[in-house]
Amino acid sequence: QDGAFLVRDSSKQSAVQPFVLMVLYRNKVFNIQIRYQEEQNVYLLGTGFKGKDVRLCVSEIIDYHMQTPLLLIDGKNRGSGQKSQCRLSYPAGYE
Repeated sequence: QDGAFLVRDSSKQSAVQPFVLMVLYRNKVFNIQIRYQEEQNVYLLGTGFKGKDVRLCVSEIIDYHMQTPLLLIDGKNRGSGQKSQCRLSYPAGYE
């Protein structure tokens, strides 16, 4: 269902980019970087070029976006300007 999410280890396996937030929306999976900024001891969602989604821990990012819609941009159609918003609804898991 839309809003299902999962936090996984980043394939880059770096201290600066330790996790990825995966979100299901309209039968597409969106992968959003979760970055760690050591100087300030905070986590940031996305590329960091826009917005100021700064949190002290990953669970704060999840809690925040369960209340506030998350901007989703399709990486394959980035130039189209098509953007969607979705709240995180529940963690995906194994059945």
